[in-house]
Amino acid sequence: MTSSVREHPSAGRAGRPALSPLAADVLAGIAAGYSTGSLAGRLVLSVRGVEYHCSRLMRLLKAANRAEMIARAYTAGILSADEWPPRVGEEFIH
Repeated sequence: MTSSVREHPSAGRAGRPALSPLAADVLAGIAAGYSTGSLAGRLVLSVRGVEYHCSRLMRLLKAANRAEMIARAYTAGILSADEWPPRVGEEFIH
């Protein structure tokens, strides 16, 4: 099984994480305020699938909860602060 969240191949230089398109959609959905259940329906995932991606994202961003995860994603530039709905920058998606 491949990971949905991993270090970018150039992480040594840029230190930026690489997200799968699905993990990026989960992060953007949580940032937009969708509940786990509604996000699962929108992404055609199980609730456990959304929870799995969320926990991997929280570990990657060293966040204790979802709110901190989103705050850290904005701070790191993964999510753009100047658009709605939130989306993950293309440079973070592999």
